[in-house]
Amino acid sequence: MEEPLLGDPVSNHAPLLPVTNFNVATPPSRSTSSPNLVVLGIFILVVTFSFWANYEVSKSFDVNVLHATPHAVAGRCFNLFFVDNGRAIRLVLAASSSVQRALFPDVTFPRKPVHRVTVSMDAGGGLNDTVVVIRAGVAENEFEVLVNPTVMEAADVQGAVEAAVRHGMARMWLWDGQGKAPRWLLDAMVEHLSPLATGNTGGLDTSRATF
Repeated sequence: MEEPLLGDPVSNHAPLLPVTNFNVATPPSRSTSSPNLVVLGIFILVVTFSFWANYEVSKSFDVNVLHATPHAVAGRCFNLFFVDNGRAIRLVLAASSSVQRALFPDVTFPRKPVHRVTVSMDAGGGLNDTVVVIRAGVAENEFEVLVNPTVMEAADVQGAVEAAVRHGMARMWLWDGQGKAPRWLLDAMVEHLSPLATGNTGGLDTSRATF
């Protein structure tokens, strides 16, 4: 009788040597959070300072509104409804703020330096435009806004004066390349900016006024 075949004893049993898992410890990496926080803090500080500097520049210019000659009806009307009650100053500040937001939305846009703005009604009567902006004073950053007296003859005096001030502020804040920019280009930009330079400065009623 043949003996039954015996299986390979080695193949039917688990390995005699235990399996060893080698876990190599990874050295801890240096934390980079501290330098990143320092850089972020410096960046925030610089941006904050830049915004503060632009804000100070935007609100630091002086506004003077001169009384018009009271001999004419237009002059008395201008003095009563726009000068004596400070309304002209509020119009200038509101229009200036809106124009600056449109022209200089952030610190990457260089802001035109303005130190003083003087608003007056033209006494010479030689203006062809509704409003004219000229450089005034010894410094280059001083400007005068001359309003044509004919604006006081409009059916809507308030709207006419506000429009003239908005046009004046838009023209004043525009860079003109030291006078080399084309007139048609500046006029087009003023017309584009003027509707944006609106603000709530209070209304007035001239329907019952007598001069």
